[in-house]
Amino acid sequence: MASMVRFGTRKYHSRPKTEEQWRQLYLKNKHSVPQIRRIVVSWSSQGPGQTGTRRFKGLDIQPLMYWNKNIEVFFQKNIGKQSDSPSVVVQLLSGADHTIRTQNMKSDEILKEVCKLGASE
Repeated sequence: MASMVRFGTRKYHSRPKTEEQWRQLYLKNKHSVPQIRRIVVSWSSQGPGQTGTRRFKGLDIQPLMYWNKNIEVFFQKNIGKQSDSPSVVVQLLSGADHTIRTQNMKSDEILKEVCKLGASE
């Protein structure tokens, strides 16, 4: 079983250790989404097409939360068979909810969609 990817890890490289190394890493992953109030990430523990959503959770959520302190983030892991397709629900400050169906999407594609919604309005 493969381990979950985490922000700050790269294959064959050590994790950042100093404050300056972490700051440089966060600067490389800076995304400002001022219009977003809440993000809900849901995925299944099994089934095809889930990898991008799991990688988005592990790699992209932490920098989003670092640069946008006002965002509430919730995770919903569906245990067992793939009943629902993976999705990311984005709630804007205006109260509007947008659901991104993330089946077979890569994590950078999901991040691009979230940033596009967060910069709108």
